[in-house]
Amino acid sequence: MRFLLSLIALTFIMVTLLGCSTPYIIRTKDGREFHSVAKPNMTDDRYIKFLTKEGREVLLKQDEVSSISEE
Repeated sequence: MRFLLSLIALTFIMVTLLGCSTPYIIRTKDGREFHSVAKPNMTDDRYIKFLTKEGREVLLKQDEVSSISEE
């Protein structure tokens, strides 16, 4: 019983946290499109870093990116 309650609480927390992040679409100048799980991070050395919905971490040069918009 205790395990079931813990599982329900953990599921609730995960759904709440995932609901707070806004997915973004990152488009590159060469036509590629990436779907991120949250707002991309801009690094000090002119890169954009984000995590895709597939769980892959992507690092793009800012010069390669044509647009970033909320999904």
